[in-house]
Amino acid sequence: MKYRYYTLLILTVIFAGCNTCNKSKKKPNVSNVNVVLETQRFEQDFFTVDAQQPNEAIQQLKTKYPDFAPFYFSEIMGLGDIENNATAAAISFSVYRNDQYVKQVADTCLKVFKDFSVYEKELAEAFRYFKYYFPNKNIPKIITFTGNFGWSAISYDTTILGIGVDMYLGENYKFYPSVYPKYLFEKFKPEYLVPNAIDVAGGMYFNFEPKGNNILDNMIANGIKLYFLDLVLPDTEDYLKIGYNKKDIEWCGDNEAQVWGFFIKNEVLYKNEIKELKKYIGAAPNTAGMPVESPGNIGSWVGWQIVRKYMEQKPETTFEQLLLLDPQQILNESKYKPK
Repeated sequence: MKYRYYTLLILTVIFAGCNTCNKSKKKPNVSNVNVVLETQRFEQDFFTVDAQQPNEAIQQLKTKYPDFAPFYFSEIMGLGDIENNATAAAISFSVYRNDQYVKQVADTCLKVFKDFSVYEKELAEAFRYFKYYFPNKNIPKIITFTGNFGWSAISYDTTILGIGVDMYLGENYKFYPSVYPKYLFEKFKPEYLVPNAIDVAGGMYFNFEPKGNNILDNMIANGIKLYFLDLVLPDTEDYLKIGYNKKDIEWCGDNEAQVWGFFIKNEVLYKNEIKELKKYIGAAPNTAGMPVESPGNIGSWVGWQIVRKYMEQKPETTFEQLLLLDPQQILNESKYKPK
């Protein structure tokens, strides 16, 4: 079994960037690119099967979702192994389904996301661009679910892209403050759903791991991942791609030269201590050493701008080639010197 996953928290920690405008290259015409997107609503089935007959209910879910149901029960929710220990899983399922807290969350999700068509349309459009750039890649099945506020999106092999709809109920949803700090849950809004899901989709097909351990390596790796979103989400605002708010985006754009100057003056790029890395590549309400108005994870924003600048200088570079380049080469040849 091969799968990738992350919560919205990890998304914020690892991959983020910032700018006031979308600097991606001119978008191609994808009107002739055909994409058939299959969407299944696991949470609707999960919360409507008869919990008083747990064995039969689980069998129904397993029949309809032969790959995802076992994965959901064991890996996402920890409710047990429905294939090898069905009795224990049935007990856990029954207890979980009858929990009053769970019922409240489920009712909200079923109401807010009763109609998923608007997101399905946006996802299909993103995958048209994806198919344009990567015609030999498959398109995953979309499966929505709830996961106790732990999963914004998740992938299973390259066949399933799961979306945790309970992570997009709006910043004022009553249960979020007991789970996450405000600078995170203020982005738990429906408009972040598609960018987050496509971000995970990128990780299904490409290796975005840093080439080394220093801050520059991490900056460029994150910048390349964000550039992938530029390609497949050309009409999406940057703040949605990176999980920031509009105020943070504006601050980054207004202070780009000062941020870069800070990195150079403090010799940030080649530090490789974990505590230093977390200052610039990590979820935080702001960046240590910078004004309080600065967003956290500023290093990933800088990496994004460097990669964008490199692709402006070297437009003949394919995305696959970009993934193979040395981070120092990307920095040098980008000629990145914000004014």
